Amino acid sequence: MDQRRSAGVGTGDGNDEGLIRKMRAMANFAEYTPFVIALFLLAELQGAHFYFIAGLAAVYFLARVAHGYAMAFTDHFPKGRYWGTIATWLTIILLSLNNPAMVVGILG
Repeated sequence: MDQRRSAGVGTGDGNDEGLIRKMRAMANFAEYTPFVIALFLLAELQGAHFYFIAGLAAVYFLARVAHGYAMAFTDHFPKGRYWGTIATWLTIILLSLNNPAMVVGILG
C-alpha cells in the first residue's frame, strides 16, 4: 500500500518498477501455490510418509520466501530467485513423481 501511495498509483502499476516487481512476486506465488497444494493433498490422501510431506513443505516454503524476497525487495539477490525457482520446481517434480508411484505401489 505504501508503494502505491508513494508512486501515486491507485490501480495498475503506473510503470513504477518497484511496484511491478512486487506485483509479479505476488502473482508468481499465486500461480504456483494452488497447484502445489493440490499435489500435497494428493500425496497426503495416498498415504505418503509424514516426513516426505513435511520436508517438501519446508523446502517449498523456504523457496517461495527466497524467490519472493528476491523479486519484490532487492535487485542484488539473484541467487534467491534462482534457488527459489529450482526448489519450487524440485518440489513440483518430486510430488508429481510420488503420486503415480503411490498408485502403482512402488512407494508406500
